[in-house]
This record gives sequence, structure tokens and C-alpha cells, in this order.
Amino acid sequence: MKRVLIAILLATICQGANEGYEIRKSFYDSGKVSYETPYKNGKQEGVAKAFYENGKLAHETSYKNGDKDGISKIYRENGKICAVFTYKKDKAIRGVWHNTNGEKEPLTKTELENWGNGKFKITGGDGLQYALLGNLLTTITTTYK
Repeated sequence: MKRVLIAILLATICQGANEGYEIRKSFYDSGKVSYETPYKNGKQEGVAKAFYENGKLAHETSYKNGDKDGISKIYRENGKICAVFTYKKDKAIRGVWHNTNGEKEPLTKTELENWGNGKFKITGGDGLQYALLGNLLTTITTTYK
């Protein structure tokens, strides 16, 4: 009898803790998940993830009370880190670009300010340009002659 009461109590506590919590997903035409964003009481809360169509992680960003807050990582399609940002109250306060050789290059204050508004793009030695436009990671293939 005690076990049943404990199980009911735990279920009630867990249900209360998750009240107002949901995960919203969007999908590619193929049916694969493109975005997965947690919300609490209508605001982004937790780690939002975007995926390449092949299912690999494209980027993940931490949110707190609707604002970017914490670490944001952007990945290349091969799974290697492209860039890492630290946010505080929706503002990028630190950023590091990881080039294709694995070398890290800190971003300047101007580059950080331009990052979220689409004015700043990173071109990697792999022939790709990376830009974070709001929450959307766009990858544009370029060709070399």
C-alpha cells in the first residue's frame, strides 16, 4: 500500500513540474525533424535543437525565459564544431569560430554584434558559409575555381 501511495505522489509531483511544458517540432518534407524547441508557459526554455536533413545535429542553443542564455553550438554536417557562442539575456557575449583545421579563433565585439542580425557570415575552408539568422542556420555551398 505504501508503494502505491508513493508512486501516486511521485506521479503528481512530476506532472506538476511539467505543467506548461511542451516541445514543439518542425519537420522537413521527408518527415525528419528539422527543429525541436522546448517551451514552458509559452516561452522558449531549455535547449533548442536544429537538425540537418540527414538527422545530424546542426545547432543547439540554450534558452531561459524566452531569451538565449548559456551556450550555443553550431556543427558542421560532418559533426565537427563550427562555432560556440555564450549568450546572456539574448545577447552574444562571447564567440569562438572553429576552422576546419580545428583551430579556434575568437570573434570580435563587432562580429558578435552582427552575428544575430545576419550581417556577419563565416566562410570556412570547406567552401561553406555559415550564418545564424535569428534561430535559423543557413548553409550556402560555394564553389572554388
